Amino acid sequence: MQANNLEPLAVRDEIAFWSKLSRHFYKAFDLERNPGPQYFLINTLLDSDAPLSVGGLISALQLYGALGLNGISDVSSMLEDLRKLGYVKLFHHRRDGQPFELVVMKDNRYLPTSATVHLEPKIAIARAQYIYLVLEELFGRTYAEAHRNEDELLMRYIFKFIVEKYLPNWTALLRELSAKAVITDKKHSRGVINKKLVASTEYFVLLHCLWDVALESGPDTAVTSSRLKALAGFVRPIKDSKFSSCLRLLKEARLVLEERRSVRLNPELLDAFREYASQLTTMRSMLKERLSRP
Repeated sequence: MQANNLEPLAVRDEIAFWSKLSRHFYKAFDLERNPGPQYFLINTLLDSDAPLSVGGLISALQLYGALGLNGISDVSSMLEDLRKLGYVKLFHHRRDGQPFELVVMKDNRYLPTSATVHLEPKIAIARAQYIYLVLEELFGRTYAEAHRNEDELLMRYIFKFIVEKYLPNWTALLRELSAKAVITDKKHSRGVINKKLVASTEYFVLLHCLWDVALESGPDTAVTSSRLKALAGFVRPIKDSKFSSCLRLLKEARLVLEERRSVRLNPELLDAFREYASQLTTMRSMLKERLSRP
């Protein structure tokens, strides 16, 4: 099916579905403070058969484009959040080779890249809840109940699918948006803008929300910032400071237009979103087929 022939309702249904999957993840893992790249961090930890080092995690997340310019700082902060939630323990070694637990991270300190991350049983409980919600969304409650004990394998299937199928389409869209960005700040080259768009899942939420508004009410429809924040909140929490900084970048790059204190997606970008839609509308059925295999 050609992108231009897709019905807006069909595209909106897919936006709603993938937004629900995001919401299920943040809900299951109780991610309120810093939910952004935690998706990639948690999946990378769960996908490994052995404890990973902080340095190894940084390298893995950089491959996914899930880190900004402050990789070690971001990973240290996210791991400390997971430690407080009871999902991981962090260990380092003394000079005599004996391991010791890193209990408290002080402000402005980074974890040693050689420190290792060990998973706690609580994270498996969150994983099981997330997989149950995904299966219920895709197949219904009966199927989810029947396969609730397969969460370890299914979590890996879903992450592999996101990385290999979904993420390339999304990053391709972001590259096209970055290429159309208006550069008004010397600090923001198109390369820097693209890296920020890819690294922060807040942009995933905000751009999908604005696209959904355009599909529902037309490309000339604008919403107030408070309304946009409320729409984004249905998917995942975004701190006020992060929301403001992300929206400011989108407006400065003219990816989002501001009119009378309201914002809308720049209509010049809609062709790129239509092309993305042609891929998006196949993703759910592909994921469903992948998870239904024996």
